[in-house]
Amino acid sequence: MNDVINVEPLNRLLIALDTPANPVSISKRLMACDALKADDYQFFQIDSLSHISDAPRREALENVYSCVRYPGASVVYLLCGDAKGCSLYLGVARNYLYPQPAITISDISKHILKPSFEGNFRGSSITQASSNVNERLIKQLQSYHHIGVLQGTVGDQEQGENEFFQGVDRLVDVMAGGEFCLLITAACVESQDVITLEQWLHRGYELLAPLSRVSHQHGRTTGRSLSWGENKGESRGTNSSESSSETNGKNYGATKTTTSSKTSDAGTEGTSNSKTTGGSTGTSDTTSVGSNSGVSLNQGETVNISSERHNRQAQQWLSYLDEVLLPRVDYGRSRGGFVCNISLLANNQQMLLRLGDATRSIFSGNKGNQYPLQMLNISSFSEWVKSIKSLQPPVIPRHSANDQAINIFDSLKSRVGLQGKMMMGAYVTPKELSLIAGLPQQEVVGIELKEHVAFGLNPPSVSVVDGLPLGSLVQDGRLLEHKKVSLNRQDLNKHVFVAGVTGSGKTTTCHHLLRESMLPFLVIEPAKTEYRILLDEYDDLLVLTPGRDDLAPLRLNPLEMMPGETISTRVDIIKASFLASFDMEAAIPQVLEAAVYRCYENLGWDLNTSTHPLFKDPFAPGCYPFPILRDLLAASEQIVEEQGFDARLRQDYIGSIKARLQGLLVGAKGQIFNTLRSINFDELIRRRVVIELEEIRNGSEKSLLIAFIMTNIMQALKNAHRKDPNFLHLTLIEEAHHLLMRADSSTSSNRRQAIEMFANMLAEVRKYGEGLIIVDQIPNKLTPEVLKNTNTKIVHKLFAEDDKAAIGNCITLESGQQQHLSRLEIGEAVVFGQGWQKSVLTKIEAHNVTKADIALELVEPKLRHRAWKFYQLPSNLHLLPLQRLQPTESVEQWRDLLMFTADIRLLSAYDKYLDERSPENNERLTSLLQHASKRLGDSSKVIEHIICHTYMVTEGLSLNAWREKLRNCYHSLFDENHGRVVNRSGLHKSNRRKF
Repeated sequence: MNDVINVEPLNRLLIALDTPANPVSISKRLMACDALKADDYQFFQIDSLSHISDAPRREALENVYSCVRYPGASVVYLLCGDAKGCSLYLGVARNYLYPQPAITISDISKHILKPSFEGNFRGSSITQASSNVNERLIKQLQSYHHIGVLQGTVGDQEQGENEFFQGVDRLVDVMAGGEFCLLITAACVESQDVITLEQWLHRGYELLAPLSRVSHQHGRTTGRSLSWGENKGESRGTNSSESSSETNGKNYGATKTTTSSKTSDAGTEGTSNSKTTGGSTGTSDTTSVGSNSGVSLNQGETVNISSERHNRQAQQWLSYLDEVLLPRVDYGRSRGGFVCNISLLANNQQMLLRLGDATRSIFSGNKGNQYPLQMLNISSFSEWVKSIKSLQPPVIPRHSANDQAINIFDSLKSRVGLQGKMMMGAYVTPKELSLIAGLPQQEVVGIELKEHVAFGLNPPSVSVVDGLPLGSLVQDGRLLEHKKVSLNRQDLNKHVFVAGVTGSGKTTTCHHLLRESMLPFLVIEPAKTEYRILLDEYDDLLVLTPGRDDLAPLRLNPLEMMPGETISTRVDIIKASFLASFDMEAAIPQVLEAAVYRCYENLGWDLNTSTHPLFKDPFAPGCYPFPILRDLLAASEQIVEEQGFDARLRQDYIGSIKARLQGLLVGAKGQIFNTLRSINFDELIRRRVVIELEEIRNGSEKSLLIAFIMTNIMQALKNAHRKDPNFLHLTLIEEAHHLLMRADSSTSSNRRQAIEMFANMLAEVRKYGEGLIIVDQIPNKLTPEVLKNTNTKIVHKLFAEDDKAAIGNCITLESGQQQHLSRLEIGEAVVFGQGWQKSVLTKIEAHNVTKADIALELVEPKLRHRAWKFYQLPSNLHLLPLQRLQPTESVEQWRDLLMFTADIRLLSAYDKYLDERSPENNERLTSLLQHASKRLGDSSKVIEHIICHTYMVTEGLSLNAWREKLRNCYHSLFDENHGRVVNRSGLHKSNRRKF
């Protein structure tokens, strides 16, 4: 900075103002500064920045700096760069030139700076540095040996396209890979100091104004006048006059007086005469003669000269006062003022020069500046360096506080003096400070930039009783922990839709909904095992694993009706389930429908009344009057044969039906579907259940199983609601597109109708107290009815444009809000419900972390034990015929019985034995019977197993009769004398089941 000089003449003042700074002379006069104490500074690291796309960011930073207006405190801005990137810190430090502020530096930083920053940059990550980090930063400053300062004032940045270009992110790009520090300290000044500065600026203006323009005027006038004149005249006259006068007069008088004693009289009389005579005669005669003449001559000359001198230097300073300094001081009176020091630190001279050039070019502004930024290398001036590294403004003593020239000089240089001292630095307002101590407008290495858009902030309030807490409100990325978002429990039966890509937090949200609902629930999980973690929370939670009979098997006979259901209803559902899962063209759906009816006819059911003449209660334990899926395959072949198709078409139909049904009769799927009875769904809906379909790999077969499960659940709900109208239940379907897929141009009309039927069915179950939670990663893959008929939408992160548009149009999202769905954090969701005016951004509460891969040795024993306990319930004893004869006392016994029942080798050998008399068939059946008897410990159990699975009850023969026949056959096989001749009488009836 320029030397402080004592000048008097104005021209010397102007010369001094334009003289470059001399660091040597400044350093000689610097006053010693106090060492910085550990409790007198605090830094905060800015890890990420969040902003609203259309919001002015620089003005927001002005608000932050304007809040920290405490004389005795300085705002500290520290930008550090290295090969890895940059780190940005904001902080507060004690300014020892002023008395201690009313509150401590720690309180200013924690309770003013940090909340102000978070309020203006909602959602940004700003972390308080620990004492170790604070100390490390100061030591880092101490380690630099090449120090420079920028002296001068910051130029005004024009608004427009360059507003974002000329910023700190440009500086970071220029310095990329280099090790440097940009340190800016802004010491807050008192209001009186600002007023004093303004007064001296006014005096300076008054002093410079006359000097800026001087006018000179010069005039000369010369003249000559000549005049001559003549005048003549003559006068004569005569005058005479005459006069006469006469006067006569006479006077009388009388007087009378009366008193108390007498009366007296008196009288007078007089006479007077006068006469005057005179005369006068006059004559007048006047004659005038005259002449007048004259000559006048005037001559003159006038010359005026005017000149004006402009002092361009003074005019520039006056313009600078008018346009920059005085408006800046006026602005600072309301927003606060600071004395700013810009320090540059590097480890070598080249890096320091690069940093100095970059900062000057970025911070100088676009307009003229009478006090431009100038870099001074102060590396060799220890006292100056000490002040900078101690976060203190350098100070020099003032010559005289009353010296007009010195005070004007200092004020024009934007210096602020106090108490016989002057801080070396330029006066700035938060506006200029936000330019030099700014935040990146673009993302830079080391500082993440997140853009946020505005969502609703006032979701409808819900009472504590009816409220289902969902999470906390998020305002532009800032978590408002005390502002809760709740759903209304009464709206759960109007259905909920949850969307989001993998890992976005959908499952956590679903866990939370299930937990907070406090209702019995069923979860259908097609692909993962993320709901097992709830085993630790609920003792009654049952996890079923179709395809894993060694864990917790599922048994579901799709042709088994439920109480209150008609055959036609069941047939329609079975047909729709197949159509929704498989592509079926031509007459195959009709053939399948007719085959299902044939299955019931073959077992003696009355199709009109949906009753069986031999069973008063066909749903009672121990009754097996229902067809199984193997029966459907046989009936389908019969129907095709009866339709009169030609040979080619007949083979095509039979082959197409077999291709679909036979895959459901083998392996894990055969264990699930080819069963005499289903688990008790009436019992299932009264507890918490998770059905994992991970082992069912084929998408179509997975869809079919979901359809069958939902069919039985819906009927069980109807029955429960009939008994108790207040019954409530939740069903959560993950990856719902397996069942409710959007139909496209390639989808057949049959499949469209089936999908539509299931969508309508799910939409109508609310009247039975059922609430659906539909979950999917791909909203656009679902049939539109799902989005239309779900009251509440919870949307996590989505990437695909079609998905964002599909869900965004349902919840009144604007274009920017739809795009923001791709930027949601894990656990954040946009929530919208019926009656809500706007969607709100919510951070879902997470009670635990979902884990798909819990240690198997920990969870599998628990799965097996709970499944065994469930199958031991009296309502489930009918599931395995042998379980009535041999109750299992342990999980191991139950697993063994279950595996024996699922093994069809014995039934298949028996079937071949009846169809073909051969030694091989006899030997194979005998071997399997021996093995089964040994395994079960009783031949009667083996006979019961064959009877229940092979022979269907008819009017002609009861099960007991079948048992007697089979018992005779069994003993004949093991009779040495009749080993070759076995009594098969009646056992090979054509209506037995084929295996």
